[in-house]
Amino acid sequence: MDELVIKYYRKMCREGFAYAGSLENPAVYLDTVGEKLRICGMSAHYYMNIFINISNNGIREIKYLCTCDPTANVVVEVMCKLARGKPITEAKAITTDSF
Repeated sequence: MDELVIKYYRKMCREGFAYAGSLENPAVYLDTVGEKLRICGMSAHYYMNIFINISNNGIREIKYLCTCDPTANVVVEVMCKLARGKPITEAKAITTDSF
């Protein structure tokens, strides 16, 4: 695992997972239960759910629940941080360079 990912994960463990959780009645709900996710170690036992509330064509709130390896937790936390508060068009334009 990359040194930067390890440091970020340790920081999250100390300070908390800011975007972990769920949202009631999300506008967008992504469910990966039972799918083999490359980022989660390709095990059917791992999952990632993403909850998004949209308002005025922007991402008002975003949360996730997952049981994945630390790298996946860092990725989804950073993705939520980058997407929250952005118009949908800007959120769609997030690339790996943004991370």
